[in-house]
Amino acid sequence: MQKIKQTNGSVRLTLNLDRIKVELVGNDAEKCLREINKMLDKVMHITSHLEDFILSDKMEGLSDELTLNESVSKLLNSYSQIYDDYRTNRVAIENKHIVELEKGSVENQLDLTEVKKNVNRLLFNLEKETVKHAIIHVKGIIKNEEAKKITDLITQELQQAEIHTVFTKSEVPSHTIVEGVFFGDFEPEDFEDE
Repeated sequence: MQKIKQTNGSVRLTLNLDRIKVELVGNDAEKCLREINKMLDKVMHITSHLEDFILSDKMEGLSDELTLNESVSKLLNSYSQIYDDYRTNRVAIENKHIVELEKGSVENQLDLTEVKKNVNRLLFNLEKETVKHAIIHVKGIIKNEEAKKITDLITQELQQAEIHTVFTKSEVPSHTIVEGVFFGDFEPEDFEDE
């Protein structure tokens, strides 16, 4: 939605898109409108490239922390130019709460058996040998050493792939979310037996 207000050669513009809000004020209306057009062209160009990922059914379930991360967006753009196809998946691993009575604190840890089981679920539908690049996002309240347990197992499973990791904090204390975007030369998913 845009609102343009013009009085005495000045312009005031409020641009409110889904994920972007911009307010501009200027005294030279003609110059301001040229700059606004340039800016809108760039915004439309950027959003048209991101639409392939953010609006597609496969990417819809991924978190904003992943899809809006600037370095991840650059990787997604680069890999989408190289590979025709990608896969996504996500799992939730339950956190174990360790109570430290002497310290008076509660620490969150991951059970290694649960981590292995969920990494297998995350990678279940992948042809592991064809994955060339993977972007793994770990979101939780666990320490980095705990998150590294997850990424180390994924790296072991996808030995031919270049793995990029993103760690973010979460508001959910009970679970750690692991989501991945996998690029490679995959067989088509939609095949039917004849």
